[in-house]
Amino acid sequence: MGAISFLYSLPIWCTYRIMHTNKCITTNSEKIDIIDTSENVAYELKVSGNNTHHEFYKDLVKVLTYNEYNSNKNRLTKLVFISESKGIESLRNRLDEKKLIMLKNTHKLNIELIGI
Repeated sequence: MGAISFLYSLPIWCTYRIMHTNKCITTNSEKIDIIDTSENVAYELKVSGNNTHHEFYKDLVKVLTYNEYNSNKNRLTKLVFISESKGIESLRNRLDEKKLIMLKNTHKLNIELIGI
């Protein structure tokens, strides 16, 4: 299944809570690909597996920025980053466990990496 197909294969019953391409803040053009508003989850997609770590960190900053401009009940609690399996594997090898713990403890943000 292709990356785009994966994202849009979410069950039809949940489409009322899915927001596509959401601005982080109204004063810039940075956008989060998909937000599930009932679960407070951001989904970001990197189609190519090349330089996945660059895109991941850019997307992480977008989610952190979004959270700074939203109330506690609307803050995102999870970033699901989706890319080709080879890019996700490379990213996993680069990510530091202490960084993930800091994101969870300090920013209340969990990270999930999905290879497709």
